[in-house]
Amino acid sequence: MKILRIFYRFMTITYLYISNKINYNPKLETRVLNTAILNFAPSLKLHHIVLLSNKKNNIYTLDFSPLNQSHPTTLLKLLFGQNVPAEIRIRHLYNISFYDDYNIINSWCTLNNVNYIESQKLSDNTIKKINKFTDYKLYKLIYHIYKTNNTMNLYNYNCQHFSSRVLNSINSSYIL
Repeated sequence: MKILRIFYRFMTITYLYISNKINYNPKLETRVLNTAILNFAPSLKLHHIVLLSNKKNNIYTLDFSPLNQSHPTTLLKLLFGQNVPAEIRIRHLYNISFYDDYNIINSWCTLNNVNYIESQKLSDNTIKKINKFTDYKLYKLIYHIYKTNNTMNLYNYNCQHFSSRVLNSINSSYIL
């Protein structure tokens, strides 16, 4: 029995060593950053942004937000539990520490101060920059998340559900 445990450990270490040599970015740091959901109530930090980093100072953000989120019709539909169209926003932040919340939030807010069409272009360009050759696993993961159903419901599928799903996808598909 002891020989089997030793053999199992040896095989596990060998597998991890080989996979880390093949994968250019063997570690993907992840965390969820809580941000304000409303501009007039900055202390109400209910919005989740998923942060991914495959290198130091190279951060990708993923979040889930309704289209026309400040429009009264959208707000009423959300409040009454109806589905509204939403978007997955993917952004690339440069030269910011992974744990510098203040600068991450400021950069993220600046990048997201655009309309839906420009936001979609930003997300598409971010995915293209990652491309299959730079980091295939990260590209595949983000592309898969980006191409999913984009309907939000405040009670059944909101940004917090989205962040949980993203983290589960990462844990099941990416070697940490």
